[in-house]
Amino acid sequence: MTHPTGAALGADALDFWLGRWTVSWPGGTGTNEIRRILGGRAVEEIFTSVGDDGTVLDGRSLSVLDAADGVWRQTWVDSQGSYLDFEAVAVDGRIAFQRVTTIGGVVVRQRMVFLDVTDDGFRWE
Repeated sequence: MTHPTGAALGADALDFWLGRWTVSWPGGTGTNEIRRILGGRAVEEIFTSVGDDGTVLDGRSLSVLDAADGVWRQTWVDSQGSYLDFEAVAVDGRIAFQRVTTIGGVVVRQRMVFLDVTDDGFRWE
């Protein structure tokens, strides 16, 4: 279901993501549990995965629709010491998260986009 841009960034923008998901990609599998916490104001992600090579990656994110400015923000941390901070943007009528950072001396935009969303699955890039 595609939302108009305004709804893509509204209070229910991450409702499609709620639930327990089995995740897979070339080289690994895992689970991703998404739930509302803190009186429904924040969305918590609990991610656990194991690569085909046995590498474990556990991660957590918290997403909140910032009451001060109405912008969705997400913070990610994981068992490899990563810290990522994102702001929401609308991409093709759906919420996505992006940030600007420097990698190898080059300023880049990193973006996470949910694609092909249905009631029982989606693709994430």
